[in-house]
Amino acid sequence: MKNYNRILYFGSIFYCVVSLFFIYSHDGYLIDDAVIYWSQAKKSPGLVYPSATDFTSDFIWHPMVINVSRFVLGLGGGLKTVQLLNMLLSLGILHGIRKLANTLFSTQISLVTFLLCLVYPNFYIWNLAPCTEIYFLFFLLLILNLFNWKNGYRYLIIGLLFPVLDYSRELGLIVIVCYALGNSTTLISKSGIVRKLQHGVLFIVGFGLMHFGIGMFHKSKTGIFWTKGSVLGYNIINGAAGDHVGENNNLATQIGSLGYIPNASSMSFYVKDSIWRKRGFGFIKEHPLEYVRPFPRKLMKLFIHDLAFVNFAYEKYSWYQMAKDRRGGKGITELLLDYPFLWMMNVLFYILFAFELLGIWVFRLRFKTLLFIVLLGFAVLFLPMLFQTQPRYHTPTFILFLPFAAAFIHSKLSHKAWFSKVVGN
Repeated sequence: MKNYNRILYFGSIFYCVVSLFFIYSHDGYLIDDAVIYWSQAKKSPGLVYPSATDFTSDFIWHPMVINVSRFVLGLGGGLKTVQLLNMLLSLGILHGIRKLANTLFSTQISLVTFLLCLVYPNFYIWNLAPCTEIYFLFFLLLILNLFNWKNGYRYLIIGLLFPVLDYSRELGLIVIVCYALGNSTTLISKSGIVRKLQHGVLFIVGFGLMHFGIGMFHKSKTGIFWTKGSVLGYNIINGAAGDHVGENNNLATQIGSLGYIPNASSMSFYVKDSIWRKRGFGFIKEHPLEYVRPFPRKLMKLFIHDLAFVNFAYEKYSWYQMAKDRRGGKGITELLLDYPFLWMMNVLFYILFAFELLGIWVFRLRFKTLLFIVLLGFAVLFLPMLFQTQPRYHTPTFILFLPFAAAFIHSKLSHKAWFSKVVGN
């Protein structure tokens, strides 16, 4: 245990030092969603997003990352301050996934999980980008670890946190469904029915209080009871009738397309959201084969690389620039020589993800305790395939599944003396 605590202490310091190096050597370059979130934050520092002027937008972005950034700007901070806050949240994620591994497996496997996080480059680089993944994973891991807390009031706290999770990214319902499916045997059994009812009431009370509080807060600012982003309609119309992969987000809303709405600029976002949902789901119902045909391409795009956060933050390392170089006649040898760090990042990602899948398979007989996490990870991973897909969408699942990679590594190396000396017996 002494060795365990020492590794956690010095590992945490190492993580902060390396993260600070990236943060203070970063020149402020941002692209794609990261620059959109940051530009939204800079529009009205200190004011709440969305405001009345945002209500004619096509949709409302995930509000937490924008509002936190606006709060920081309102206090006189800047992008560096947001990046430092991201680092602290990531440190919470680092210990949250370690704690989850300890609950699912053992102390030794939790230490291996901790070390795997420390060698994963994106765990440092993503702090540079104002994006939703950090906020979502922080609150998700907080909720998952609270499920294993022995205090009877944990379900009240979990209920309070679910609307906050939805505020960061609208996936709270997915977590609830996966929890119900993963624990269906326990939930439907008659034993402890009074205790389960008490837990359910506590969850509903906590959820209702926070949901109402967020809604009334936004109503006081804008006049509309509003609790989370509204991207479903826009995403479903693009997933149904757009390019299906996410390379052109405006394709399905152009003139003559299924998603085109005359005078859309004068309509509120929730009216457009309702129209797009109706048209998108209608298209899927009438053309199911056309809807699912791009799924193999979406799956390929989901795993084509692990460089999304590098792209967001470093122009010279952009994946898009690499693609341009390839089109310009550079061969694979030149690319490997020009971008060795990036290719090593990809190789490490594929190896660790393979270990995660192997760990799930090796420990499949323990599915009674692991099923919830496995279902949740795959649901979060494959849900974007119903809409539009981007490579970074695999990141939350990849981190959530790291305990399985650690368990697989531990099962293969636990008999080695040097390994036991590091992680213990």
